Amino acid sequence: MSFSVGITPTGQRSVNALRGKARESFEAAVLRLASDGCRAASYRLTGAIVERICSVPLYGRYRALVCFPDGDRVFVLLVGEHIRDDPEVDIYRQLYRTLGLSEPTEERTKPPCCEDETGAPVDPGLLDRFEAAARKLRGRPQRRVRRR
Repeated sequence: MSFSVGITPTGQRSVNALRGKARESFEAAVLRLASDGCRAASYRLTGAIVERICSVPLYGRYRALVCFPDGDRVFVLLVGEHIRDDPEVDIYRQLYRTLGLSEPTEERTKPPCCEDETGAPVDPGLLDRFEAAARKLRGRPQRRVRRR
């Protein structure tokens, strides 16, 4: 099965900033996502709302955060570095800020991205929620993501 890979406008801005090995690893990850879907991702995030977002490891501390609006499509929400001691840059903290969520205080369990027999952790409304929150955070309208 092949998957359609899309990217949000917020994700595209973060991809545009990638250089060198980080950019190469992102391009390779997109190919893996297109062919393997959720199997290309490492783990799902834990916590309300973000539990259907998966992390895809890239070069070094870089990660891509993806969601699955249905069983055939995957969207890149954000790409960036996981830097625990820099809250302004850390990709996970960017995600929580964008969605207006508090950072989780409980231990993160990092369950597999793919659900047992059902495949990708589908959430039809998560992509729209992320895009609306990103537009609101930026304070101006963004173009809608192309849906294939």
